[in-house]
Amino acid sequence: ISAAPREQGYPTITPSNIAGAIIAWRDYRSGTGYDIYAQNITLSGKPGNPEPHLLSVADVPNDQGGKVRIKWQRSLLDTIPSLEISTYGVWRQVTGEYAMAQLAKGGSARMATDTDESKPGLFQRTVANAQSTWWEGLASIPARGQISYSFVASTLADSGATGLASELYMVDAHASFGSYYWSSEADSGHSVDNLPPAAPAAFAAAFGPNSTWLHWHRNAENDLAEYRVYRGLDASFEPSAATLVGSTRDTAFTDTHSGYAFYKLVAVDVHANTSAVSIAAPPSALDAGGALPVAFALGAVTPNPSAQQCALSLALPRASRVTAHVYDAAGRRVRELSNRSWDAGSHTLAWDLADQSGTRVHDGLYFVRVEAGGLSWTKRVAVIHCRTRVARTPKPGRSSLERPGFFMRAIATTSAREGAARPLVLSIRSYARTRRCHSPRGEWSRHTLAAHTPADQKRKSPRSSRARTFRLPVCAAIPRRRPTP
Repeated sequence: ISAAPREQGYPTITPSNIAGAIIAWRDYRSGTGYDIYAQNITLSGKPGNPEPHLLSVADVPNDQGGKVRIKWQRSLLDTIPSLEISTYGVWRQVTGEYAMAQLAKGGSARMATDTDESKPGLFQRTVANAQSTWWEGLASIPARGQISYSFVASTLADSGATGLASELYMVDAHASFGSYYWSSEADSGHSVDNLPPAAPAAFAAAFGPNSTWLHWHRNAENDLAEYRVYRGLDASFEPSAATLVGSTRDTAFTDTHSGYAFYKLVAVDVHANTSAVSIAAPPSALDAGGALPVAFALGAVTPNPSAQQCALSLALPRASRVTAHVYDAAGRRVRELSNRSWDAGSHTLAWDLADQSGTRVHDGLYFVRVEAGGLSWTKRVAVIHCRTRVARTPKPGRSSLERPGFFMRAIATTSAREGAARPLVLSIRSYARTRRCHSPRGEWSRHTLAAHTPADQKRKSPRSSRARTFRLPVCAAIPRRRPTP
């Protein structure tokens, strides 16, 4: 109990109301006089107080608010192998009016007893110095003999521009050997919404003689308060109270300003967090010398199909991080084209049709996914490496494609607006006797193309009235021999 120097004596022991005992004795450790010392002892003989100790109540970072993380040090009874603590209960202080209103609703709300473990819907009242304090149960955490524990608790309000919203929390430890529990001291903390909304997407402006109509896509955040519109004479103006045109909760805004202008838009949540800026301008404002794109945009893949390389145009109204990856038809990532920050302006994103190791990819369908400025696009590109497929060469320098009566067949499906998908047979018959089809450059040859279903195949000839003439690359089809009728 005590190993202090000098004299200790006359010990006295008395039962404690927290499942243990208190020992008091006369102590002369100071050397100048006798003092009275006391020590609490648990039922198992361990000296000390068995209640847990709160370490911190802190906001959970990078979230939309409404949560704090509570950390506490274990009870001295929570040790292996005895584990004299079964659970820890987490409680949040509430007002008496709030507690009585919840209890009046009935349902799962009720007053807690000494044997109840904390859980949502339980309320308890403590009295100290003739003052009552109400607590709402949040959760129970099983004891495992750990040195410390933590729990993410919900809050009733967030701190923000309107003021600080602190709340008190406490943790109690429940004994595994009886209906005993020990409560920690209370500690306060508050939650903060520190995650701003995303920048409004698809912000565009339509210029009229006396007004400019602005519109954009609605944000997905649940705590959005409003959108703020700013106007300036060039793309470099700063949003401020002097350039503020107005605010709205809608996704459209009409500015009665006459003449061209640049517009900037931000989204603001209920805790005054402001998104990144989206910029837009009428076409006439760009003609007046605007150098930056007015919105994020990704152009089409060119050329498509591609045989050697392809490229996409990318417009960035502001400096942004650009990630671009190529995936095959099975969803496997084939190539990383970009994963860095790009300056504002117009850029070209190129792909040499090679995978990450530098090996040329096989023919097929690929998908290019680009993300920038909180937006994402997916573009399809068909890769076809030009080469001639020859079935037979009767004479040197003459392929079967040069013979009259040459026949090729491919399978396709009808479009969705024709109802259920039906297979089509595409029949291609050579148009002339001699064509330069053996070139590895994939030279063009003239053929006749007709489409018919398998059911029509017996009664409809490829030379039906629906046949049309196309210029078709030889490398896009595989020849099949068929006897001449």
